[in-house]
Amino acid sequence: MPTTEVWVKSIEQAFNDTVRKVFPEFCVRSPSYRYFHRKGNKDMFFWTTEIITHNGKPRYASGTYRYLKTKKQWRLTGERYHALRKDAKARALELYKEAAHA
Repeated sequence: MPTTEVWVKSIEQAFNDTVRKVFPEFCVRSPSYRYFHRKGNKDMFFWTTEIITHNGKPRYASGTYRYLKTKKQWRLTGERYHALRKDAKARALELYKEAAHA
């Protein structure tokens, strides 16, 4: 890589780091999550592994992403918020088991 490109990349990285520090509200990212899904079924039963803010309170989320074949897209359904991560994971597992019996 030529030196000019290396220099530009380092300037770009420094700029991005500064913007993230000064304006953190503009650098929002999705929280990490895990999910269960059944083979042969595209629905996902998820829970977040990082805290999110819901109504001003720190929470973990759980719910279901349903796959709509006709629209070829995912739709979030039945989202709930929990104070504890283990509660969010337990609910995702419960949704997964309910779907197996449906």
